[in-house]
Amino acid sequence: MAYSKHTWLARIGENLNRFLNTTTGQYGIYQSAPTSISQEGTPFNVTWMNEMEDGIAQGADRISPNLLINTNFLSPINQRGMTSYNTVNKYGIDRWRLYGGSPSLSVSASGVTVSGGSILQPVENINSLAGTTFTLSAKKSGVPSESITGVLSTNTVASSTTYDMEFYISGNYVNVRLGIGTWEWVKFEVGEYASAYSPRPYADELAMCRRYYQTFPGKLDTPIIQYKGGTGYAYYPIEEMRVTPSVSCSTVIAYLSKDDSNLGEGNAVGGSPNTIAASRGGVGAGAYIEMTDTVCDAEIY
Repeated sequence: MAYSKHTWLARIGENLNRFLNTTTGQYGIYQSAPTSISQEGTPFNVTWMNEMEDGIAQGADRISPNLLINTNFLSPINQRGMTSYNTVNKYGIDRWRLYGGSPSLSVSASGVTVSGGSILQPVENINSLAGTTFTLSAKKSGVPSESITGVLSTNTVASSTTYDMEFYISGNYVNVRLGIGTWEWVKFEVGEYASAYSPRPYADELAMCRRYYQTFPGKLDTPIIQYKGGTGYAYYPIEEMRVTPSVSCSTVIAYLSKDDSNLGEGNAVGGSPNTIAASRGGVGAGAYIEMTDTVCDAEIY
């Protein structure tokens, strides 16, 4: 909610120090007459109050939303479930892709450690802000946070310090890259200065990550609801994703019933951004399709 700045005005009038004695009905003019002053104190006047209002308004304006997802590296979303990743151009912790050289990413209580390369997050839907000033700030373990500011374009805005980080437009996305080090958090925002970092609630962060990647460990049973050309189709609802996901399962098997032996392997694909479509040819009277260890991937590559 935006802060509405107030303008403090001086009190103007005549005999402002005149007071009424309600017992005698007489008026008197009074002034402060302390016996001693050990400290004068800060004056209370419109100048000071309006300076305070300016500071509050400026501070409120500087609180900008973080355009990155999964930025609290002390407690990151990690649906893939591994403590280390080292395959270039593949994602490790949610929304962060390993990039360049021979990258390695490991997760610990100290943060996310990157070595041999970088991690990169493509950000959607902000290319229209080319020409706008952005700020990228981050915190490494054991040292103060740092930030870089620059105009968003295809030219790279990079740190000139020991903090290896940068941002730039690449195709349809804006790439934010973090280099070697152990990172605690990162923030990317509109504006010419870095506002305070505040992590989102874990549940909110997870929901944002699942727009790009969803896992379903174990077995999913879903009834066959359509037959076409001798093939039975089952549709399993999922949380809506960025695009129709690619779907992989360790097994896709058709059953006549949940207690019967399987009728053979099938396959599964993304039916829409919020559906998995599983199928098995020649199932005849088959009633169920079971998917095991299902992964839905709608990440940006």
